[in-house]
Amino acid sequence: MPEGYTTLYNFSMDITLSVLKIVKLFQNGRYTKEEAIEKLNAVEAIVMCEAPKDDLEEYIESLQLSLLALFASCRKFLDGGYQSDIKTLVKDGRKIVEKDMEKALDIAADIG
Repeated sequence: MPEGYTTLYNFSMDITLSVLKIVKLFQNGRYTKEEAIEKLNAVEAIVMCEAPKDDLEEYIESLQLSLLALFASCRKFLDGGYQSDIKTLVKDGRKIVEKDMEKALDIAADIG
């Protein structure tokens, strides 16, 4: 395992908790929908910036890919529109993932 991998993993946990805190503050009425989306966009902009070209590039890009679903899911929750039939969503996601990554991400966002 490359040096710094544990730090990268801990960083991903910190990002996840920060994003979920934004959603919780929205649920508690401390943030309006617009404020929550603005904060979510700010975190996403930092996380999704270009990965450095070094030994950790592959790991950072993998982390960024996994966090795409988190950001999409939270954004969908803030917009108030997501499905709840997980079994069907998982089946649909498996079928579509090779053909349409954008639709697969949308399904992952619905799953949360």
